[in-house]
Amino acid sequence: MIANPFTADFYVGNRRVLLESLPEHAVVVLAAHHNMQEAADTEFSFRQEPNFQYLTGIIEPDWRLVLDKDRAQAFLVRPQHNDVHIAFNGLLTPEDAMARSGVDKVMSQAQYGRWLKSAVASKKSFHTLLPQTQLARYMHLALNPAPRLLVRHLRGYGATPIDCRSQLAKQRAIKQSPEIAALTEAIAVTSEGMKAAIEARHSFKREYEFEAVLSYEFLKRGAEGLAWKSIVAAGKHNCTMHHVNNMGHIKKGDWVVMDVGARVHGYVADIARTFPAGDSTARWQREIHTAVVEYHNAMMARIIPGAPISEYVQYADQLLLETLRRLGLIKRKSKREMRRRMPHAIGHGLGIDPHDSLARYETFQPGMVLTVEPGIYVPEREFGVRIENDILVTKDGNRNLSAALPIDIAVA
Repeated sequence: MIANPFTADFYVGNRRVLLESLPEHAVVVLAAHHNMQEAADTEFSFRQEPNFQYLTGIIEPDWRLVLDKDRAQAFLVRPQHNDVHIAFNGLLTPEDAMARSGVDKVMSQAQYGRWLKSAVASKKSFHTLLPQTQLARYMHLALNPAPRLLVRHLRGYGATPIDCRSQLAKQRAIKQSPEIAALTEAIAVTSEGMKAAIEARHSFKREYEFEAVLSYEFLKRGAEGLAWKSIVAAGKHNCTMHHVNNMGHIKKGDWVVMDVGARVHGYVADIARTFPAGDSTARWQREIHTAVVEYHNAMMARIIPGAPISEYVQYADQLLLETLRRLGLIKRKSKREMRRRMPHAIGHGLGIDPHDSLARYETFQPGMVLTVEPGIYVPEREFGVRIENDILVTKDGNRNLSAALPIDIAVA
């Protein structure tokens, strides 16, 4: 396991670039995520708001960050915790927070309130992260309340919050060397864990046995844990994109879609492989798998710096239509039918978040890390294939960071 590649200088530089992208007299106020209740007096495993982590390195809940462009200063605001909370959960001290993040000072809640009142009176421009309500509606998600409560708090002082999510997305889309180091390690850990699970597949009767091996192998190699709950989908579950129940039985002739990632130093991998659970496979299954492999390789070859991303996406649709017609899975060039065979996108950005934004860049840029994730699904035959690799855009092409795990592993 590599040593932590992130120093306070990394976060100081990120904050400086953000302020440079904002207008004069700008102030940024961001909130760390809150803990969310799981049951009674226990909370879900905490995951920091990615932008807050990117700017501070703080992975504890309830802190706030203040950036003042006029003063070229950064402050953290510490949460108020009682003795019971500290006894159960520990405490990040102001000294440790400053050393980790490189901020100028840590404020108390009372100091922050006085500063905020003065900043509003000075008619400064307030920038923050507005809640992603559209995403919540589309994905049927309950959002962490921290950004919404911060917006309400700012408005209560008379400030008009302005969203700075697009500026942060543009920064985060281009990975720096410490980020690439963390991603590379997360991908290596994930590849080794997946290889161990696939090699043990003959003894498994339930999906959760794969999940158990993955969790063990990731933690054994020093990962912080799973990037998300592992997707292990056997048989008819192949065609459920986010099947995470993992209680299904594995029957003779089933194939398994495994879509997983480890988290290392706050950054995640996202790799998918599809393989037969046993040795017996049908020719038509192998033909679909081969077609997805070819589709994957063709798309990866088109990731080069300066190539228009819109043309890449258009080519992905065109090639998928041609592949589906060749396999006899659609009879006419219908986008609706095509989406039934592959409901997800050809890929996405990767970083702190499994689905990092590519910030609407028009062309591929060196330093971008994205997935190539083709799939073909045949629900009427209870069969689906998904292959996903993690790709770094380089100055003269690309590098498959997950190449150590073959895409045809265990496929007879």
